[in-house]
Amino acid sequence: MNMTTLPVLSDNYIHIYHDRSTVIVVDPAESAPVSEFLKSKNLQLTHIMLTHHHDDHIGGVKGLKEEFKNAVVIGFKNDEHRLPPLTQKVVDGDVINIGRLKFEVWHLPGHTMGHIAYISRDSHIAFSGDVLFGMGCGRLFEGTPQDMYTSLQRFKSLSPNTKVYCTHEYTVFNGQFAVKEFPNNQDIENRLRQEISHRADQKFTVPLVLGQEFLTNPFLLARDVEEFREIRERRNTFSI
Repeated sequence: MNMTTLPVLSDNYIHIYHDRSTVIVVDPAESAPVSEFLKSKNLQLTHIMLTHHHDDHIGGVKGLKEEFKNAVVIGFKNDEHRLPPLTQKVVDGDVINIGRLKFEVWHLPGHTMGHIAYISRDSHIAFSGDVLFGMGCGRLFEGTPQDMYTSLQRFKSLSPNTKVYCTHEYTVFNGQFAVKEFPNNQDIENRLRQEISHRADQKFTVPLVLGQEFLTNPFLLARDVEEFREIRERRNTFSI
């Protein structure tokens, strides 16, 4: 499996899966970096997978479709009015077969009401968009704490060795919040030191390892929706 992550904008990531016959781009915020990468590898884009409608996740779709006219654009059917024109409309529970990969579609409301994720249990990868971040989760722009809490609980059904490809580099800041939220948690302290070192060496903190999130992510450590709500409110106003 070949996975390439492109950093774009201020803190976004575009993830690209590619083999000889399949090229999948997830949440292209911009088209130019993707196009340049594909040209450098002599690759043809076959699929664009969208997790939600925010501009920093769909901004590059138009340009990529102009260049790669046969690329299939996949997105949530119930949110198609806010997404670029979709070739393949999916809902919760659908299974997508693309080349050698099989993805489950999960509807995960909370960050937005139309947010979805793509889960490949066989390949142990998950494209989580803005639902699950390193040591954090997305803001609740449209959903309720119950929505997001329930969405995050679904990740606990996956193998701990699942690699989670989220779409923002927020891990260190989230970790600084987590240390204050759980001051006696050695796993969180060790994780934060590790991630600070990675960033100092210009390394990405993504993909996440799901088992590590189970131990160090405040929102996955929340025991119930009320505790989740309180942690999310404190995170909304957190500053260093």
